[in-house]
Amino acid sequence: MEEQNTQNSNETNQPSQPVQPQTPSNPPNQQEDLQKKNKQLYYIIGGLAVLLLAGLVYFFVSKKDSKKPEVVNAGVKMPADSAKVDSARTTAGSPEGYEGEEGEYEPYTENYVIAKDANLRDAPNAQTSNIAGNLKFGQKLFVDNQYENPSFAKVYMEKPVKNVVSQPYYMLKSNVVEYYNFDDFKQAFSLGKFSELEARVKRLILDNKYNDGTTYSVTQNADRAKNTVSYGDFDGDGQADVAVILDNNEKQSSRLLIICTNQNSKEPYLAYAENYSDKMRLSSFKKKALIYMNTDNLTPSPIDGVLLNSENAKLVILYDKNNQKYRTYYQEEYASATAEAAYDSAD
Repeated sequence: MEEQNTQNSNETNQPSQPVQPQTPSNPPNQQEDLQKKNKQLYYIIGGLAVLLLAGLVYFFVSKKDSKKPEVVNAGVKMPADSAKVDSARTTAGSPEGYEGEEGEYEPYTENYVIAKDANLRDAPNAQTSNIAGNLKFGQKLFVDNQYENPSFAKVYMEKPVKNVVSQPYYMLKSNVVEYYNFDDFKQAFSLGKFSELEARVKRLILDNKYNDGTTYSVTQNADRAKNTVSYGDFDGDGQADVAVILDNNEKQSSRLLIICTNQNSKEPYLAYAENYSDKMRLSSFKKKALIYMNTDNLTPSPIDGVLLNSENAKLVILYDKNNQKYRTYYQEEYASATAEAAYDSAD
């Protein structure tokens, strides 16, 4: 019994072997935190790399665009943007002289021929030997605004762009007009009777179409046009002159312009202008034609003159060399058939 108790006591008092816990190198929670931190670091580094790459691309592109080279063309510096060429136009759009940025100057301006015939020249002079061609009314060309010459313009048939330059020519400045003014000439001088007028005469007509609060215009009626232009040497200096009637259709009135030619410069100038309260028909007559000059008898005219007819009046306009002015002579209603035949219309 004691032996059994002793044995039981020994079993009871014998210490048990301790259990060793498992200790992994990284606890589970700490490992997950580390993985999250690594991912965040990867994202940050990737984002910074993308931003750096985008910055480099923007830097090089903007640097390239900011260095647009100037193109030297026929001795004139032109911005590279001047390669833009607009289609032909006469009334709408911005002037050819300005393109690109606001206020940027373009040295070539779109112009149109206003003479019936205009010579292109190889050199800026009036020698017959340098005539290179001929342009008609309404043809387009481009004028070099930086070329300085009192009489001639430097022109191109195609607008110079970048390093492409067409053959330059020269033309009288009076034969061309800027595109924004061309419509006035196109409307006024489209009929054959007026298209034949010299370009400088056309300019004078448009410059003198307004007087005393009334605007007059060149007729657009072909039948009426036959009685609104006439020619002669109206001041007796041996130079060809022209007389023109302008109309105001609203008031049914007319304005007479006598345009003479300077004997030395050959430039036309306005020699006489008068307004009439009725529509007048115009013709001209030669020196020695029989007219009434404040007398009851027909008298040979001392000079070429202008004859005006209206519904109720017949007038002669003559230059008085002694007093150096134009005079008006009323013609008698009973003028003979012989006197009528003496009037020589330019038609």
